[in-house]
Amino acid sequence: MKRGFVLVLLLCTVLLGALSQQEMKACYRQSQKALVDGMSFRNDYTHLFINVYPYTLMLYHQAREMHYTQMLQYAWDTDLADWSLISELNIDYDGDYPTVFTQSMSIQGMEFTMMYTFTTTGDKVTGLVISHDMTGQMMDMLRETYSYDGEHWIHLLAEGNLIVQWENDYQQDVTWVGDNVTQVLEQSWNTDEQWDNDCLEVWEYSGSDPMHYTRQYWDGASWGNDEQEAYTYSGDTLTEELGQMWDNSQWVNDYRVEYQWADGLPSNHMEYEWDGTVWIEDMYVTYYAVDNELSYVISQVWIEGREWVNSGKYVYHYGEAVDGEDVSAVKTDVSVYPNPFNPSTNISFSLASDSRVTLDVYNIRGQKVEKLYDGYMKAGIHSMTWDAKTSSGVYFVVLNSGTERVTKKLVLMK
Repeated sequence: MKRGFVLVLLLCTVLLGALSQQEMKACYRQSQKALVDGMSFRNDYTHLFINVYPYTLMLYHQAREMHYTQMLQYAWDTDLADWSLISELNIDYDGDYPTVFTQSMSIQGMEFTMMYTFTTTGDKVTGLVISHDMTGQMMDMLRETYSYDGEHWIHLLAEGNLIVQWENDYQQDVTWVGDNVTQVLEQSWNTDEQWDNDCLEVWEYSGSDPMHYTRQYWDGASWGNDEQEAYTYSGDTLTEELGQMWDNSQWVNDYRVEYQWADGLPSNHMEYEWDGTVWIEDMYVTYYAVDNELSYVISQVWIEGREWVNSGKYVYHYGEAVDGEDVSAVKTDVSVYPNPFNPSTNISFSLASDSRVTLDVYNIRGQKVEKLYDGYMKAGIHSMTWDAKTSSGVYFVVLNSGTERVTKKLVLMK
């Protein structure tokens, strides 16, 4: 269960018209996961990726605590070399409580709307109906009912719409010790109208900090290991997550995530894949805050043998707030002097926000000549010198800050 901010694209929705009802439900649950995976409802973001709540409750609590009114999701279009909007989530509130989430999506030319309507009793969310307009009109598809024991959520019942009636789909039972969720049992409704064990999730804590997570699946007779996660902290701040999979005899490495923080807010995290021998960089995610609020999130993936390339982006709006990329006073840009030059030149560049930066030089055929920098940099003005050891000609210096890609032409005259 890779909980990093992978920004799951909702591509499965393209196939909904040809799927069975059970497969449709699985796709919708994946789309719900994509909306909330990666951001905790806690204000201090300390447990950014350790989510013990179901995805729909996480969506609700995230909106209630952050109180954003719109979230835009983009995918990187390599052909256009620009971001392409694929999802727009707008939230209506009743005072401090989110009530209706309306998500408009555009995937591979297919446009449709999903609506999440929450029911609250006091300060608790007690029900949810998920609807869509895939048939040309809004249709209820799934509903969830939440039960509580005092302050704590202890049961979820999900039902699917069979047009003429609602039918059981799955349920979750939750065990708490103090204010910590220690176990979640998920069961599915079978054709004999009975509940079958499906998944068992277990958390272990040190104080209020989750230290270890295990998921097991039911094989019809007993529980079998599936995956586990271990968490490392510096004080109360999460610094590393290690994920392992069960290979039928032992736990083996699967992924690792390293987290960086600045002033109590997340700044970035790096995800690694295990290739059987060493850890390989896989994804880099940068968080941008404006006025101490999360403004937008950029993910990049590593194309082996090439470079970091943009992958996905979330942009959060608060009331009348504008896109986080437009509020910074510093503009990301590159300047070169002297130009033309021989044999060295000074490359200056400004960064609008703290971010991971790559600065590379390419020849006119698009071949990378030299990597000048690859790492994390603070917002502001930076400079470095390129001492060219190549032949005369036209070159291009490319700055990739995650949010922007800036190119400048260089002329080397020897």
